[in-house]
Amino acid sequence: MIHSVAMGVPVAAGLVLALVAGWRGWSPSLTVALGVGAVLRVTIMAAAVNNPSQAWDLAVDFPAAADAVLQGRDPAFAIGDNRWHFLPLMAYVLAFQKEAGELLGLSWSVSGRVVPVLADLALIPLVARLAEDRHRLRGFQYACAPVGLMVSAIHGQFGPLSLVFGVAALLAARQGRALWAGILAGLAVTAASWMALLVPGVLLTVPSLRQRLTVLAGTAAVPLAFLLSSALFLDTPPAKLPDAMAAAISARPVVGSWGWTAVATGGRQEVSDALGDAGTPLLAVAVLVAWWLWRRAHPVDLTLALVLTFLIVTYRFGPQYLLWPMPFLIARPPRWAVPALVATGIWAGASYLHLLVWPNASQWWALGSLVVIAFLIRALPPRLPAVRSAADFRVERSSRVPRLNTVQSMRMIDRIMRRAVAAGIGARSTALLETIGRKSGLPRVTPVTNGLDGDVFWLVTEHGHATNYVRNLQADPKVRVKVSGRWRPGVARIVDEDPEIVMNRISTANPRARANVAIVRRTGTEHLVIRIDLT
Repeated sequence: MIHSVAMGVPVAAGLVLALVAGWRGWSPSLTVALGVGAVLRVTIMAAAVNNPSQAWDLAVDFPAAADAVLQGRDPAFAIGDNRWHFLPLMAYVLAFQKEAGELLGLSWSVSGRVVPVLADLALIPLVARLAEDRHRLRGFQYACAPVGLMVSAIHGQFGPLSLVFGVAALLAARQGRALWAGILAGLAVTAASWMALLVPGVLLTVPSLRQRLTVLAGTAAVPLAFLLSSALFLDTPPAKLPDAMAAAISARPVVGSWGWTAVATGGRQEVSDALGDAGTPLLAVAVLVAWWLWRRAHPVDLTLALVLTFLIVTYRFGPQYLLWPMPFLIARPPRWAVPALVATGIWAGASYLHLLVWPNASQWWALGSLVVIAFLIRALPPRLPAVRSAADFRVERSSRVPRLNTVQSMRMIDRIMRRAVAAGIGARSTALLETIGRKSGLPRVTPVTNGLDGDVFWLVTEHGHATNYVRNLQADPKVRVKVSGRWRPGVARIVDEDPEIVMNRISTANPRARANVAIVRRTGTEHLVIRIDLT
């Protein structure tokens, strides 16, 4: 009991902090978010290490997989009883943790949790970057989210590391780095096969067919490389590689702890081939339907919809699965995000804390998952089509206007605006930004909202990292701004500021720019704040 209280208090504190931060609109710095996240996780881990009740996989399966790798054996065949359903990547990580722990004199109970905790901390800045507004708040809320605290510090599960790769893949795709996006997505899928649910969102983020093929090639190549590594570094005969792959994508039909299978078994956990055979096609159909319904939505919304659909319909479940949607639920919260965050935290807490003390209550816990599922259904994101993708200026797919004509129209508008501002028309509301083309090396001029404030020029983008001038200034931050009739050189950088606050500041300082700001606010798909220090 005392260990459950010692773990439960910081978990509850994290939930309260996350809720109060959203209610009060806090914007703590990344340093504060990381500091609070580290304190919460280390405090919980210190209590979990001494807890006599440990999760089975952390206490038994994970060290067995680590030992198998250190002995040069493939855990897919070495530890038996179909207990290892992964490619060797995570087994290599576990072996590293165990070897490092022994060198440092740490018990497995400590060293086995180090990588999950560090990965969960790494997700804090990644979630902040994935968010399109209120970046600092979103990062802080993930730092305090109770499911992440428990999965990493109590359970020591793989989820945080696979999510690091998955979120990083979305961010790489947003920046147009298709190869890196594919490699990171491949690492995510290699770490946990369910991360294939993130691949459609990554593909939606990149604009061209060529980039999508690059993403798919990278995603497929990485798991294949790790599969082949088991033949090179472990004792897997080449003829058994297909069996290793089959083991990696399979799972024992352990049912009865979640959703419709809990109703079917009365809340009793059991192994049922019949329910597994029925649940697999049901799950596949549900995910395909979700993809079809959200295929035109924002990439993060599509990812969240696929993951939530999986959780709602799946026949096999562990409380660590509730971590999967958290980065996307927090970075781009739908209307019912907060109730879903609370419901999942309470239900996972009942698993990690309450059932360790009262295991006979597991039947009621399993049937209580139906309440959580109701909240997850309500938290499904809206199926609004993205008028323009986060990766380019694509017109909404329902439009019948050819893309080429739309791009030409936008370029024509830019040319008209450039000439108008150069002639002094609209110079109070609009300025000209000159960047150096990242590929051509030639000057590129773009009309932007006049955000001059003394020797600082503030700029809020409509389409974030997908904007050409943003990519240009990331490659070469030296820019020029024509404002008040003269060119002024400066150095540009993306800053972690609230876009809404900056837009209000621009409107207040320059009332002539209010119409421009309203357009940016209404049509933007990714608002980034850029600060240009003028000289």
